[in-house]
Amino acid sequence: MIQSSKTQSLLFYWLPVLVWMSIIFTLSNQTKDESHGLSDLFLAIFHFLGLDPVKMQAWGIPHLIRKAAHVTEYAILYLLVHRLVYFYSPQSASLLWALVICVAYAASDEYHQTFVEGRGAQVSDVGVDSIGMLLALLWRWKKYGRREKEGKNT
Repeated sequence: MIQSSKTQSLLFYWLPVLVWMSIIFTLSNQTKDESHGLSDLFLAIFHFLGLDPVKMQAWGIPHLIRKAAHVTEYAILYLLVHRLVYFYSPQSASLLWALVICVAYAASDEYHQTFVEGRGAQVSDVGVDSIGMLLALLWRWKKYGRREKEGKNT
């Protein structure tokens, strides 16, 4: 019975975190040209929708989309890591520990990019990633704060 519980916790809590970290690593492992190819895809979608891709490029829309992707991917990572940390230590400190783990991962990801052709580390990207983490933290904090208030009233 104990072995089954360990297997379940591995699959349910650890595996999603590791898979998501692998996805982030894979995206960060793209060369500059490959990464900009994704931006070209969005420009093609804009063109298909009848929007002027030149204007979209001039307005910096592809850059904003890339930054929004950073925010989103690290918000998801934070939620998965918090879920894992909370499983082992269900207390409010789990919110902070999940943040520390995710910021460390974002910093290591930026360092990893120094080894990728045409890429480099940017502290500002860790800041953008942290915005996603903080948004997810606030959402979780609000959710757990409400749960604690409801528990006190019953």
